[in-house]
Amino acid sequence: MKSTFLPDLEFTTVLEYVQFFERLQEPLFTLKDAGLVSKLFQDWQKAGLWYQPYAPGEKRQWTRLNLEEYTWLKFIQQLRQLGASTEIILSVKEYLFASLDLGAYLNEPKYKTLALEEIEKSSLPKESKEIITGLVKSDEFTKQLDAMGLRISRLFVMLFSSMIRHQETGVFVFPEGEVLMWADEVLTIDADAIELYHRSHIYLSISQQFVSFLLEPEKEKFISPLQLLSNEERMVLNAMRDKTLKKIKIKLKGRDKSGKAKYTLITTKDGKMSLEDYRRVAGSLVSKNYESIVAKNINGTEVYFERERRRML
Repeated sequence: MKSTFLPDLEFTTVLEYVQFFERLQEPLFTLKDAGLVSKLFQDWQKAGLWYQPYAPGEKRQWTRLNLEEYTWLKFIQQLRQLGASTEIILSVKEYLFASLDLGAYLNEPKYKTLALEEIEKSSLPKESKEIITGLVKSDEFTKQLDAMGLRISRLFVMLFSSMIRHQETGVFVFPEGEVLMWADEVLTIDADAIELYHRSHIYLSISQQFVSFLLEPEKEKFISPLQLLSNEERMVLNAMRDKTLKKIKIKLKGRDKSGKAKYTLITTKDGKMSLEDYRRVAGSLVSKNYESIVAKNINGTEVYFERERRRML
């Protein structure tokens, strides 16, 4: 497997990228939300594990984190819990925050063609389409992106793949310090990539972080800003949390070897679910790996919905 692998982002318009970029930059979280005390955060700063250099004289009463920063803090926590050395964590940091040239990436013929096609299909007014199309076709395209200061990191790419394309995404960390990005589509590009699992490693999953969001009631306030779930999916989640869910039947994507549809069927006892079942349902809601869901509450109310085909931004 090539270490230069980069998921197909399917960027369609500059506006789509800007919207997602702004969403990820919004400072939603406190250190408390990340389960971290200030003293430990300062220790990590001193060790060089954070973005900015440690400034002893700087006094900040509150530290607000965007999703990219929050995710990195959770990765540091997990690496520390698993006994990773500071050197290993610094290698992961260097890999995840390597800056990618967005302008050059989107200026490749493949992505430029996609952008032009999506602009034409969009509901934008004709005048707006002409302006944006002209921008994409011109040399000013990359210049304006540079002027806006928009940059993407590998971690940003992983968040995009997980949140917009609903792929399992994560990072392999090997004992010798090698770090590799993972996404579901890797296997469609290189079937031999499965051999990565045969090597001793630590795997950090972004997708499982989103599942953890759903397992913690105090994270409810972040679900809407991050657009993790649709309204129907939140109804299922709320029923799980309120212990009012009686039965849920999930028709999964794909078919089994005999060509039959695959299902997950869970029946609760007085609304109570095992942690394993909770994770299974929450994982399906986050990854969108279902075709349809039927959920029945204790009071007899039934909710049915199919997988949304549109992307939410």
